[in-house]
Amino acid sequence: MNPPLWAMLISVIVASLPSLRFEFFEANGFIQNTLASAIKQLGSVSIPLILVVLGANLAPSSDIPPACPNYSKMIFGSLLSRIILPSIVLLPIITICVKYVNTSILDDPIFLIVAFILTASPPAIQLSQICQLNEIYQKEMSGVLFWGYVVLTLPVTIVIVVAALVCLGWAK
Repeated sequence: MNPPLWAMLISVIVASLPSLRFEFFEANGFIQNTLASAIKQLGSVSIPLILVVLGANLAPSSDIPPACPNYSKMIFGSLLSRIILPSIVLLPIITICVKYVNTSILDDPIFLIVAFILTASPPAIQLSQICQLNEIYQKEMSGVLFWGYVVLTLPVTIVIVVAALVCLGWAK
């Protein structure tokens, strides 16, 4: 469990319990004015910071070892195993849960869209940092990040959002 997974788990718990949801988002009390406000401010900064880190990881460096002979196969396999295969397996499961599991979270269009997008999101930027620390597959990881974030993010996001909205319409 890493910090983003803990955050997702806590957010599902907060969204599931009406009393916690009221304290965080509706009551004008201590929790909303301190903790919820701090979380919103940190969320506002996260996207620019992620883009800075992504740009730094894609910048060419002269001290990186050359790519392996199977460079394009590694990039294709990485993107296939991170974006396509999990989507084929998990999106039908999420759709079935939306249709047959009676939970208020699954009826929320934003939750459903985020669940679909997270399922088909590109590999984590932290993988490139792991590659840099271990000094292996750095060029390959830069290629995976480039193709995943620069080339595939827009079309995959459009397809996934449309699929989430179709799923939500089908479930009702």
